[in-house]
Amino acid sequence: MALRVEEVLALWREAERVRDDLPVGHPQRVVVDREIVEIHRLYRRLTVEIESSHDNLHISQTQIESATQTLLRVRAALATAMSPISAAPAPATSGIGAAEPGDDLG
Repeated sequence: MALRVEEVLALWREAERVRDDLPVGHPQRVVVDREIVEIHRLYRRLTVEIESSHDNLHISQTQIESATQTLLRVRAALATAMSPISAAPAPATSGIGAAEPGDDLG
């Protein structure tokens, strides 16, 4: 059974109305005050958890998107590496064995 924030707020308002209707020296006023404090704590816990959950979901979505992009990039690199064209070594572009203008590469 899920506890909705709206239910907690409604109960909080009701508890404050009951407390305000009690005379200042009434023994039940202290009891209701303690319950209001507990309801406030519950409300804070719920709203912080909701906010935290939302942040975590956003972070998770970003991580999933990043992982998806990484997989796509790796798959493309693997497909290129496994293609027949890439089977032949690429000519060196610098250093020893680098192709020079005018070299016969054929």
